[in-house]
Amino acid sequence: MPSLRRLEKKQEDLEETYEKLRKRLKRLRNSYAIETDTAEKFKLEEDIEEYEEKLEEIEEELDEIDEKINNYQRGNHSQAIKKPQNVDTLHKVLLKLGYWQQQQLFEKIVRTHQESHGAFLIHGNYHNYGQGWLANRLAFKVAQDLVYKKIVIDLHRRSLRTDMSSIWEEFAGRISLAEESSPGEIVTGILKLWQSQHVLICFNNVDESIEENLRDLIDNLWTLLVQKISQHQPSKFKLLIFFLDYQGLVRSWNIGFVTDYQPDFKTRLPFELPEIIPFGRETIRTWLDHQEDYLPETLSLDKEQTVKILLAKKGIPEPTFRKICELCGCNWYDQEEKWFRL
Repeated sequence: MPSLRRLEKKQEDLEETYEKLRKRLKRLRNSYAIETDTAEKFKLEEDIEEYEEKLEEIEEELDEIDEKINNYQRGNHSQAIKKPQNVDTLHKVLLKLGYWQQQQLFEKIVRTHQESHGAFLIHGNYHNYGQGWLANRLAFKVAQDLVYKKIVIDLHRRSLRTDMSSIWEEFAGRISLAEESSPGEIVTGILKLWQSQHVLICFNNVDESIEENLRDLIDNLWTLLVQKISQHQPSKFKLLIFFLDYQGLVRSWNIGFVTDYQPDFKTRLPFELPEIIPFGRETIRTWLDHQEDYLPETLSLDKEQTVKILLAKKGIPEPTFRKICELCGCNWYDQEEKWFRL
């Protein structure tokens, strides 16, 4: 645990930052109230959401610092070492470990350039590289806890591996349409949902399907969605599709994924996020240095030993996450349903 002096200095800095952001947010809200241009109002809405999110994060951090300062003042800070890590805090800490290349490209598209929609291939050579974890991390970073519609279709099931009609039927059912609905009708249904909430679509285990089915989904779902979206007013909600590949096969298919983003380059193909690879020593050590204030003291007393323990999992993401949870007095499997919403 950091010293009392460090905690108080960090508290002071955060409070100063919080006040500056609060004033900027107030100005944005005032600008939004008088703005008449639709495109400008949409951008202001996005900026307001981003500032609200930053303020919320600072509030949570200040609450945690207050608790630590109170522990010191009561003289019982040693007790904090013995109790299990708060699972919500632990979840936030785990969300900051690794995957920075993937997150940077995603945020470049969806946050920096204010794109309201996007389709992404998330891929790695093995199942426990955390493809699902990354999809959740990216989706709910932008969706937050606002109202959303999730549609998850697992192509691993025998009935969906090669039968495209079964995929369309299931998709229609998941958005309350008749199972014989056409792809065009499904697209219309998705766009209707998107007007009032975030829409998060996940095709799991696309590597278990066949190339023709994935091409069909891109041509008759994603491409048609992009065409229709161009005819709509900008939405403050996000429409995101994730294709999860657990064997590293899909990128070799003749699909033509886009690997970079330029604002003036309009593509109807999904983006391929960088391949997931195991965490290296530097990644784990840097994460440990930056998050030590929110982890049990036992993990920071000998950081090199902690890194050694974690690297015994060979940097493979999900086993590494499970080990961190164990060291923090938490069971990864007990939290999966809560942490994996897609």
